[in-house]
Amino acid sequence: MKPKAFMLFVDNKTFIDKLSTEQAGHVFKAIYEYADSGKEPTDLCPLCDMVFSMFRLNLDKAKTNYDDVCKKRAEAGRRGGLARASKAKQSQANASNSNSNNKKKKGWVGIDE
Repeated sequence: MKPKAFMLFVDNKTFIDKLSTEQAGHVFKAIYEYADSGKEPTDLCPLCDMVFSMFRLNLDKAKTNYDDVCKKRAEAGRRGGLARASKAKQSQANASNSNSNNKKKKGWVGIDE
């Protein structure tokens, strides 16, 4: 699953401040494109590419963390579902045994006896 959001860190503002408004716009567009599709920009000037690379490292780390959390939650959900199914089967078996025992105690005479 792809994340729907990403975080920008205030510490990186110093790098953006070194760029012109036009260059900063190109970098932010590249950041959004990379976060959305994973495509690396090919048309950035060397300075913009360097600044983008710093943001890319943060995006890659965040994506790895997100994937790890998704994987752990999926596994926990799977285990919880298996436990719930097992508990439901056990409850059903207990109820069946209880009904069978109750019939025998009350003098029930059935075909299976």
